[in-house]
Amino acid sequence: EKLRKDGKTFSILEIGANEHKNLEKFLPNDIVKYLDIKVPEELIEDSQYILANATEMPEIETNSYDILIALDVFEHIPKELRDNFLSELNRVANIAVILAGPFDEVGVNESEVRVNAYFKTKFGIDYIWLEEHISNGLPNLNNTINLLESKFSRNISHFKHGSLALWEKLIKLHFEEVQNYDLHLYVQNIYSYYNKNIFQYDVDENCYRDFIICCSDKLDVSNFFKIKEEDNQKLNFLNDLIDSTYKLSMEKGFMKIQEKEQQIQE
Repeated sequence: EKLRKDGKTFSILEIGANEHKNLEKFLPNDIVKYLDIKVPEELIEDSQYILANATEMPEIETNSYDILIALDVFEHIPKELRDNFLSELNRVANIAVILAGPFDEVGVNESEVRVNAYFKTKFGIDYIWLEEHISNGLPNLNNTINLLESKFSRNISHFKHGSLALWEKLIKLHFEEVQNYDLHLYVQNIYSYYNKNIFQYDVDENCYRDFIICCSDKLDVSNFFKIKEEDNQKLNFLNDLIDSTYKLSMEKGFMKIQEKEQQIQE
């Protein structure tokens, strides 16, 4: 919205969008298209989807989209192709590129290794996305910003978001929901509580994601998120909700065991 002038409708291309079409829910008045290297068969004929490799996009003309957005994508690009990836995003974007995701910073690698080990203990396999992070190596933040500043004639704005400790709790909660879908409704309510009460203040010394915005104008991002307030009551309540999910999961598991035993007896 800081970039929008006179109610302009933006043409937006989301890179590595997967199949969810979430972005248009946040930007209902803009024209949003999605690009991915893999597109499900049922979406191949969808005019909103483009099947392409973002490290080389000759089929997409220069400056053909106002804004390109890549969320949690850059770290999945092999190291030797990352410069190509950034160059292509810069080439196709007429106004701005928004890049977001984890970088090689204090605690992030260790947290991802722990979370992957948690997932592997729970499901017996590596978590596919974190496995790629670990095998590719997370990108270096300073090197990325320096490259963007030296190579592209755009202004760079940068901010962090998402307490690393809280990210680790919430992604483990997601795994619990995946394992026991009966928890879905309750977990969605927990996410809603986070969005309404924690999200705006979820800025810490060690954050999971960095956001880099490359555009013609230098954006003031200082007020995007408020500095974390001392509202321990809301954070404690969120932790209680998360803990209650695991208790509920155990109760549901115990009930299923009892039901199976009852069926065997009958």
